[in-house]
Amino acid sequence: MSVLLDLAITDTVARTGPLSLAAQTALDTFFKVLLVRSKGRRHVEIVVGVTPDPQSHDALALGAALARTLRDTLVLVNVYPVAYNYASIANVDAEWHKFLKEQANETLDEFREALRDDYSDLEGVDFAIHGHRSSGVGLIQVAESRNSSMIVIGSAPGGSSGRINGGSTSDQLLHGSPVPVAIAPQDYRRSARDSIGRAVLAYQWTPESEHCLDVTIASFAKRGLPSAVEVHLLTVVERVTRFARSRLGSNAESQVLAVLHEQARAAHAIACAKVSAAGIRASATVVEGDSVLAALSKFDWFSDDIFVMGSTDRGAIRRVLLGDMTYKLLRAATVPVVVIPRGSEIPTEDS
Repeated sequence: MSVLLDLAITDTVARTGPLSLAAQTALDTFFKVLLVRSKGRRHVEIVVGVTPDPQSHDALALGAALARTLRDTLVLVNVYPVAYNYASIANVDAEWHKFLKEQANETLDEFREALRDDYSDLEGVDFAIHGHRSSGVGLIQVAESRNSSMIVIGSAPGGSSGRINGGSTSDQLLHGSPVPVAIAPQDYRRSARDSIGRAVLAYQWTPESEHCLDVTIASFAKRGLPSAVEVHLLTVVERVTRFARSRLGSNAESQVLAVLHEQARAAHAIACAKVSAAGIRASATVVEGDSVLAALSKFDWFSDDIFVMGSTDRGAIRRVLLGDMTYKLLRAATVPVVVIPRGSEIPTEDS
């Protein structure tokens, strides 16, 4: 139904020009009602946001690996900017809108060719364009209207190779998406594996971490994935830097760190038992350092890893809101990151 509606809207806009603010608001409301009515019928579909930038090929490589692992299908989406609804005697806005749509379709044509050349094994790939002034919000609207399970994007231009560089699109997604958001590091396409072999879960024995673990287990277990897929719990202990004249000695700090390690091991034992009960291989590690970056550098990362983390306990329900630790982990990550919103639906056999 939503696909037919998209076609009708596209045809209307092409003939009459951009939608008014009132019409766009009404359309957004309709999509929300449609989402509520279709609740429980979530598609096994991953939205991949693509643009003419090279970083979108990183997103496609990550989306392809996730699709093969989770046995989902892909929909490649280009969000093009809509023209402002100003009156124009010469109908300039309509011409500009037509040009933007042509560019969006040309971008998708480029990725159709990439799929034929490098991802011919993927089946059922769909393509869509969507007009919105904000690319992040546009991707959220597409994911909600199609009831998709995840949004995948690349890093913003200008970042270091192998690192995740945030931009306006990722900021909008990480603070507003109701579904998990995956971000590929810069140049990920050059080292990407065909599938995901291990999900490294940032685990801090909080309700948010437990929900993140439940979503991860359900995503793997419900699709009957092979035992080669592993869930690895990773707890980061960040040491507190002491001031030069502090009376807090190293012995006191060592005692605190020892307690944290003991708590982490106890929490890992319970969580690993839950993972193993689902038929998935489980393991756990505690890493310690003066900073998150230093701690993560001690962990042995594999090229087929994804780094899964949950959102904080503040902010709107079913929306991603990064906490301090999650933000640090995101900035220090050298593998693709998947951020799961708190309160997001846990996949079931019927979804």
